[in-house]
Amino acid sequence: MKAFFSKLIEKYDHRVLAALTAIAGAFLLFPHYFETSVYPIPRGMPYWHSLDPSWKLALSKAWEAGRHWGSEIVFTYGPLSFLSTRIGCGVQTWVFIVFDLFIAFNCLFIFYSLFSHTQNRIMTYFAGLTAIILLPSVADSGMSHILLAFLLFWIRRSFDNEKILPYVMQILLICLLFTIKFNTGLFCGFFFLLGLVYKYFFTNANRKMLWTYLLLLPVVLVSFCRMLQIDFWGYIKTGFEIVSGYNDIMYMFGPFKTEKNFGLLLMLLSLGILISIIREEKTQKKKYLFIFLLFFPACFILFKQAFTRMDYQHVTEFFRYLPIFLFVIPEFHSRERTQNRNLAMTVSLFTCFFFDRRLDDTVFNLDRRLDKSEYFTNIAGHSDTSAIKLFPHNSEIPDSLRKAIGHKSADIFPWNIQFLYENRINFVPRPIFQSYSAYTRVLENMNFAHYLSQRAPEYVFYQYVAVDNRYPLFDEPKVHLSLKYNYRLVDTFHVQGLLMALLERKKGTQNVDLVPVRKYEFQMRDSLPASDDIFYEIDVRYSIIGKMHSVIKNAPELRIRLQHENGQQNDYKIGAKLLQSGIFGARFMNSTYDFVRWMQDSTSAQLSKIRCFRLGAKHPSQFSSKAIVTEFIIKKQK
Repeated sequence: MKAFFSKLIEKYDHRVLAALTAIAGAFLLFPHYFETSVYPIPRGMPYWHSLDPSWKLALSKAWEAGRHWGSEIVFTYGPLSFLSTRIGCGVQTWVFIVFDLFIAFNCLFIFYSLFSHTQNRIMTYFAGLTAIILLPSVADSGMSHILLAFLLFWIRRSFDNEKILPYVMQILLICLLFTIKFNTGLFCGFFFLLGLVYKYFFTNANRKMLWTYLLLLPVVLVSFCRMLQIDFWGYIKTGFEIVSGYNDIMYMFGPFKTEKNFGLLLMLLSLGILISIIREEKTQKKKYLFIFLLFFPACFILFKQAFTRMDYQHVTEFFRYLPIFLFVIPEFHSRERTQNRNLAMTVSLFTCFFFDRRLDDTVFNLDRRLDKSEYFTNIAGHSDTSAIKLFPHNSEIPDSLRKAIGHKSADIFPWNIQFLYENRINFVPRPIFQSYSAYTRVLENMNFAHYLSQRAPEYVFYQYVAVDNRYPLFDEPKVHLSLKYNYRLVDTFHVQGLLMALLERKKGTQNVDLVPVRKYEFQMRDSLPASDDIFYEIDVRYSIIGKMHSVIKNAPELRIRLQHENGQQNDYKIGAKLLQSGIFGARFMNSTYDFVRWMQDSTSAQLSKIRCFRLGAKHPSQFSSKAIVTEFIIKKQK
């Protein structure tokens, strides 16, 4: 079989074959539809099914409304997130077309370059075709991985190339990554700088040009951000908060232990290939060391994002996108044939293919990829509202409440923003517009300041739920205080069988002050008394082991136990950064019904009284034995 393919390739000029394969690959990866439509949540679906559609729609509407990222809107994704989600409210048709052509150009150039300049054709074609088969034609959340892979290619290409194109492409890709998804774009500057350092110190490259590229990147990036209404430093600051907070609390342990072990094995195999090249290389060790330093962080980012929140979607992405990461670095497949490296690559690619098919066997549909008619039909019909197909829907607001609200501003807790758009409510978002993602003190304080300002909404729709067994009151605890003292309960109604409360802002808003009264050390094994008038901010510190665990895997596991006066107790997941945001409350709430009672009377006898809070670590060695507690008195002022 191997001899047959070799003769077939030698029969035709390899450049023609490379060009044809590259064209075919770029065509198959070109989107088969133009935009993603947003449909109503079907009846009977779990409540969390509204989470992802809500943030995607909210980001698209924020772009349409011209909101400022980093101050008015804070999220993992940036203003160009619509290039990933393909929900194009307020996006002109040509923007999508230009982006799609940009992706197609990268695919065509990369495929042709690697197919036509290889000393190991069988392995290169095998790697390239595996990447083409596994990559989706519409990547959605995986678009940032594809762009990162492109960036790796152009940086690697610049190692052996003095032309300007690799640097132009790097700057464009960094700008796109930075403004599409911050947590992936975060490390792009490091990769760019790494390539320049290698060229500056270890080659005879034109150093003036290298300085020009170095200075050009921030100029172009800042200009790009201004054009997109990004508060540059605010975007970076809040972006770091989002990344650190996500790692601290959003980890999840799904039933994917086998996949994680094989993912780790694949990462070690790929690093082993590069190490073997470094060891055997005699004249260009530094070059291949820099390639190792380029690939390892990128591969770790892919692994970390996949297995921190270990759910079906994230785990699948690791096996789906690792082949393109391997393909864009030619050292993995294009060097002269060595049996051990070829075997390692073959095992890696087959493993990716096996687990991707095992997790999702619907991605590569040849008929759908060959038929691009829907793409061009969608172009003709694209408008600001063409993606919105929310009417009719299954989540009607009672007519009396709809009339009372009118066009006044409204917000919703914890995340079902789609519900507001389905009912044509004037959604005015808080900066971190879904409660679960207000992970840190900085993010929580931004929302708290919003709710104490004149920008606070007139109405709030509220359901008392949270993700991952978190206690809902401790997601945005300070904002809950503002809701308690500055809003009144208007009514309740059911949405798809679940109770929802409607709150209205009171006249004569009260300023909720947290007055510090003392600061003290707290033993992790001790308890804190619960009170309606006391607010705690707790600074839990990781040990060295805990810090290492947080970087390599996820934040150390932490639980908070609510101990009731009647002997009942409830355990919830919590993170160190959420504890820094604060906790309070002496009445236990387990549902929206309980929240309604709390809004009406915070000392209601119908609510079980909490005696104290107690922290618990699964692995105490990952934490310092002492925490710092800042205790506040809650005061209301006109």
